Amino acid sequence: MTTQEIKDNIAKQRETNIALYKSITMASHDDPLNKKAEPILQQWREGSKK
Repeated sequence: MTTQEIKDNIAKQRETNIALYKSITMASHDDPLNKKAEPILQQWREGSKK
């Protein structure tokens, strides 16, 4: 893998992480543990392991 390919992969993952971050909901009175955000956070963690 070349340096440019690595840079491209990092940039792509960064864009994915930004989109995921923007879609995370805040904890609320109805969902104090913020369980709705768990699938998004799981996807974020999996992407960060690459």
